[in-house]
Amino acid sequence: MIAVPQDYVTGDAVYMPCVTLGALGQAVGNHPTSLAFTVYKNGDFTNGAVSPGGISILNSLSGIENVPVSIKITATEANGYVALNEAAHYTVIVTAGSVNTGTGEVSLIGLIVGTFWLNRTSSHKHLINSLFQVQSDYVFADSLSQSAVRETAIGSGQATGAIVNVYHARVVADFETGAAPGTGDRYTAIWHKNGVPVTAGITSPTILVLDTVGNTILSAAMEEIPNAQMPGVMRYTSTEDKIPTGSKAVVEVGATIDSLVHKFRDIITNPD
Repeated sequence: MIAVPQDYVTGDAVYMPCVTLGALGQAVGNHPTSLAFTVYKNGDFTNGAVSPGGISILNSLSGIENVPVSIKITATEANGYVALNEAAHYTVIVTAGSVNTGTGEVSLIGLIVGTFWLNRTSSHKHLINSLFQVQSDYVFADSLSQSAVRETAIGSGQATGAIVNVYHARVVADFETGAAPGTGDRYTAIWHKNGVPVTAGITSPTILVLDTVGNTILSAAMEEIPNAQMPGVMRYTSTEDKIPTGSKAVVEVGATIDSLVHKFRDIITNPD
């Protein structure tokens, strides 16, 4: 078996050399013919075949010891591999082909080319990077939604210990100055999933604003700003409920994204 770097990220191209004769203990031979490869997930050689697999044979060299063949695996979700927030181990096996050793054809079927991981450590790095992005890029985004990180129990549809998606929101409040009657405090919210703005699939967006005593200042539904160039931005304009000048308030925005209800809270201050 050929040793290759162990950890890749979904979307990467995985390159592997396949030494077709050295692995069989044979002498120098000819090019292998009619080669085909299959990738199996998590050691399941019965039901774990990845389809379509994204495998392509790049080249082979003749006239040198061991007759190597180079293959490329495009490890994308479209080719049957796990999502970025999941981890899985893969084994690449020759499932068709033979080589002429000079004394006859030798089958290569069953030859293990190599193994690799997807997202074994990178899924954790992806989560950590998104958390750092929350802290560094957004002044108001200093906490995560209630369902951002949750324990995954056996039988819930995900493997125990799997990394789940991280959701958070940035909330900005623009306060009325009193110069424009009928226009009140304006709230804008942008939801993010794993550090990337969510542009579609946001339903039931809401906003709740409480004063620091616990009284409700505002409770309402938000709406999406109708702008095709920047979809997914939510807004609400209050016409009568105001946060007094110099006062603080707690704002909570909620929404259903990916069939889960998420809520994000922050503290805002009216400086006017």
